[in-house]
Amino acid sequence: MGREVRFDYSKAAGFISQEEIDNMEDAVMGAKKKLVEKNGAGNDYVGWVDLPVDYDKEEFARIKKRRRRSRAIRTCF
Repeated sequence: MGREVRFDYSKAAGFISQEEIDNMEDAVMGAKKKLVEKNGAGNDYVGWVDLPVDYDKEEFARIKKRRRRSRAIRTCF
């Protein structure tokens, strides 16, 4: 997970105080750590975390090739 997720709560500022946001930081960072390290409850189901970098590149190439071929066939009709 190389990218950062940022939360703009400016539209919710009337409902959530900065203090509440600050108090949630430890819980959020703990959840992120469990997700990245894949050691929390339900860790069998977090394979999607690595999909942007760890996927079957050969399968993806076959899908793209088939898509191009499919588009070419459709343009003929």
